[in-house]
Amino acid sequence: FSKPETVLKQAEGLVSVGQTHAALQSLSETFSSKRFRRSVFQRSVFEPILIRFMELCVELRKGRTVKEGRMQ
Repeated sequence: FSKPETVLKQAEGLVSVGQTHAALQSLSETFSSKRFRRSVFQRSVFEPILIRFMELCVELRKGRTVKEGRMQ
């Protein structure tokens, strides 16, 4: 388990080196973590992560992944 800010920085780093699939996988694993869902109560922390997740899903054309992430 990592802090939400750390997860976002890690995903941005992966995108910058061209590993968008790994970044998307990292963000989707974060959403499925129970500890993450319990720890994120501030919208200011959660919103940038969710926006980046959706941007990656649209870029990679992963409609089902967006739906699953949104439900989490």
